Amino acid sequence: MVKILDVSHHQNPNSFDWDKLKKEVNGLIIRVQYGSNLEDAKHEVFIAKAKQYGIPFGVYAYGMFVSVSDAKVEAQNFLKRGDAAARFWVLDVESDTIEACGTANLAAASQAFIDTLKAAGKKTGFYYEHRYIGLYGLDNVKADFRWLPRYGSNDGTKQTKYKPAIPCDLWQYTSEGTAGGVKPLDLSDLNGSKTLDWFFSTNSFDNPATPTSSFAGKKLVSKVNQLRFYSSPSWADKDVSGTVTKGLGFPVVVAKVDVSGSPQYKVQNSKGKTFYVTASNTYVELVNK
Repeated sequence: MVKILDVSHHQNPNSFDWDKLKKEVNGLIIRVQYGSNLEDAKHEVFIAKAKQYGIPFGVYAYGMFVSVSDAKVEAQNFLKRGDAAARFWVLDVESDTIEACGTANLAAASQAFIDTLKAAGKKTGFYYEHRYIGLYGLDNVKADFRWLPRYGSNDGTKQTKYKPAIPCDLWQYTSEGTAGGVKPLDLSDLNGSKTLDWFFSTNSFDNPATPTSSFAGKKLVSKVNQLRFYSSPSWADKDVSGTVTKGLGFPVVVAKVDVSGSPQYKVQNSKGKTFYVTASNTYVELVNK
């Protein structure tokens, strides 16, 4: 079971045992703002802590727009305040959003907000309250993923009989969870076909909107002994899956030049399992499969 924690100014970053937290959660979703006029007071500290402890994170904004045009402005403010290391960007629509915007243009304004993020090249998510399913056209808003809350008796556990009533990719299953020695907390789990790597990959290998590069169809061969490969594109020691000896390698699934000028490669072994390698041509050679 995956454990994803979302946080805002309601939590104190200094209350967490971060060494413990990084072992207990798979990622964070950090609130950046409550509308254009209120930047979250804790988001910079949470982001700094996430980076310090190697916890991947996404960011979210609570919508307080009053119109379609205002939603675009609010999304631009979100982009300015958010962090480039965020793996995805989420719009959160709840009761205060509806009070600010009304229901007539809520879906259109929400879509405009998300489309502004998409135009900036961001992987996008849409969160709205479970009680609004079937209302105001929110089910038709398009984002890269949908995130829904449904708690059941809300005792901190995931209760499968309270699975969200419509398909979603993340399920926020409690607001009474515990992690890093802190309670109560919002916790979410995967709920669909998207993998943890899809959400928290350090690049856009797994984003369907990203085209396959010209490196596909090639084989990556090690030119050195003990070339390391990773279970995820984090390049962290904890994710090292093994090494490739000189002359051996993998077929390339996709590649992207974006880490200090060195290509990142998503590769596949003979059993179909995927791994990640980052190395310059000093260490690897690309050959036809």
